[in-house]
Amino acid sequence: MSASSIYAAAFPYDKTISIDPKYANAYNSHWIAPASQVNLTQLIPDYSKGNEINPNNSEAYNNHGIDYAVQGNFASAISDYNQAIAIDPKDARPYNNRALAYQGQGNSDQAIADYNKAIEINPKYADAYNNRGLVCHSQGYFDQAISDHSKAISIDPKHASAYNNRGIAYYMQGFFSQAISDYDQAIGFSPKDARIYNNRGIAYHIQGDLAHAISDYNKAIELKTDCAAYYDLRGLAYYSQGDLARAVADCSKAIGIDANYTDAYNNRALSYADQGNFAQAILDYGKAISISPKDARIYNNRGIAYAGQGIYTQLISDLSKAIEINPKYAQAYYNRALAYQSRDSFNQAVSDYNKAIEINPNYADAYSNRGILYRSQGNFDQAISDHSKAISIDPKNAAAYNNRGLTYADQGNFAQAISDYSKAIAINPKDAKIYNNRGIAYRNQGNFLQAISDHNRAIEMDRNDAEAYNNRAIAYCDQGNYDQAISDSSKAIGINPNYADAYCNRGIAYHGQGNYAQAISDYNKATSIDTNNALAYNNRALAYVSQNNFLQAISDYNRAIMLNPKDARVYNNRAIAYRGQGNFVQALSDSSKAIELNPNYAEAYCIRGAAYREQGNIGQAISDYDRAITINPKLALAYNNRGAARAAQGNYTQAISDYDKAIELDPNYAEAYSNRAASDYVAKDYYRAWEDVHKAEKLGCPVKSSLLNDLKRESGRTE
Repeated sequence: MSASSIYAAAFPYDKTISIDPKYANAYNSHWIAPASQVNLTQLIPDYSKGNEINPNNSEAYNNHGIDYAVQGNFASAISDYNQAIAIDPKDARPYNNRALAYQGQGNSDQAIADYNKAIEINPKYADAYNNRGLVCHSQGYFDQAISDHSKAISIDPKHASAYNNRGIAYYMQGFFSQAISDYDQAIGFSPKDARIYNNRGIAYHIQGDLAHAISDYNKAIELKTDCAAYYDLRGLAYYSQGDLARAVADCSKAIGIDANYTDAYNNRALSYADQGNFAQAILDYGKAISISPKDARIYNNRGIAYAGQGIYTQLISDLSKAIEINPKYAQAYYNRALAYQSRDSFNQAVSDYNKAIEINPNYADAYSNRGILYRSQGNFDQAISDHSKAISIDPKNAAAYNNRGLTYADQGNFAQAISDYSKAIAINPKDAKIYNNRGIAYRNQGNFLQAISDHNRAIEMDRNDAEAYNNRAIAYCDQGNYDQAISDSSKAIGINPNYADAYCNRGIAYHGQGNYAQAISDYNKATSIDTNNALAYNNRALAYVSQNNFLQAISDYNRAIMLNPKDARVYNNRAIAYRGQGNFVQALSDSSKAIELNPNYAEAYCIRGAAYREQGNIGQAISDYDRAITINPKLALAYNNRGAARAAQGNYTQAISDYDKAIELDPNYAEAYSNRAASDYVAKDYYRAWEDVHKAEKLGCPVKSSLLNDLKRESGRTE
């Protein structure tokens, strides 16, 4: 005989009522039957009959109230609890039960008042403490909730519900380990409660312990197979693991159980989006919105899916709708800022980043991305300030260190950039791009070996990283290792045949080898891929100058200047081409423009000085060379040119001093040897003059035949 059959046989209430229709307890005792035997629709009339027979039975009113509460009829439940309390005001249970009904109505203040009264009557009433803790929790008073749950546990050390509820409160405070400890206790006392496994799974999930989270979700599902939430949460865990197929399957299962489960549609859409199936994701988001049209999160997520499809207008529309629904939704402002940023809408993007930060002053990514925006506008100080703020909020934010490093590099502060890149690498040692960036900074410091080492590391991580090959090529080129530079540029082009910069850099290497025709061919390819590549036009012009094709060079410089009118280097280079044509007026104008754009451009002062000298304005030429040397005391060109100007003045002693300095700075400076030979001849230092002649010729700079003839005549030597 089953337990329910034994129960029915032991307590034949229907038979009792048939014998004595006025036996109130028979009507009022149906409530203690097993749950599987309970018929609520029958219980309430029975309780009413029992109360009619014995209107002073507080137990009956209390039980009657419980059944109304189970049905969700809280007003009738409260009415019956009132009657129970009126009959027996010293019974704590009706106060506790009425408090539960008030909670059901959302009347937290009245609920707490009733729990207080229940506890006052019975200070050992563990359930009342536990239930009051839940109300405190709902109001955000987690410390008080924990205190109440702890009191319940001290009264009843095996109170599984109190452990579970205290675990939830700890979780809400971010004390995940403590929450898990409480869930462990609760499971020990109530191992068949699926809810507790689910709650512990959530805590493991938030800690990133996905294996334990999934194990707990599995157990919850095993205990309760028809709960959509458990499948949905397990799907989220699979999503976090990157197991998108299982994530989709679990969310689909949740939807099969509850076709109106908003979160399941939303979460399945997240997985579809990560699979690149944006169309299906958008359909799921649409279904979720139809169920919960006031859920801002879903509009935000659908907007991101539209971004994946490249539908910018719908992206902005959905993010704006999310903000309309929830004006305090920082993430939606942040995402809209990213969208505006992608379209170069600077003011709108900054405005949205500002709003996201106003809502959440600890939004590290918002600061960091606003910093990127400021950097793009050349506002480096503000960019550094924003990245620094992001780092202060999140000291483990590798991206913020990397971005601040990029900004320091833009300022020419390569030492600080390298320091930031190194910190980013310490946090995230598997990010090839950071090694690549640090390599560029080392190269700009002239530390080519370290630069190549970093680019090697980036390539080891990703053999298909065209950018890393390209940057290593630049470092090899700066070393003068043109063969290796050409090899790396070619590899970059093999990976990405439309990589204009790689063609441009291979052209530089060919130029360095003196293969101007091949260099021009690569620059042609670069400009055909990217017709707005100012650097390619500038470099092709340099190759044309090396071929003495000044007309074509000037045409390319004109194009480069049209594309980037703020690049001082191109004006200076065009000045050199005009000088090659003998157009010193235009050379003077362009070098002056270069200096206007960059007042610390030492080379431009040298070129302008040369133009002044060739116009016969020796004093102004020397003044420009002096300025160049002040800016860059290690610029051999400036000393050589000043020496030539002083020689033109007949000041050979100072001219020789300048040539000496130029050669000290660059022992392979052929023109300086040639120029010093001429001044040595005038100074009658024929021995060194012959040495300089031989050195200049060995370096590929033949001296004038007139000087050779004069030197032979005066020195008595034939060579």
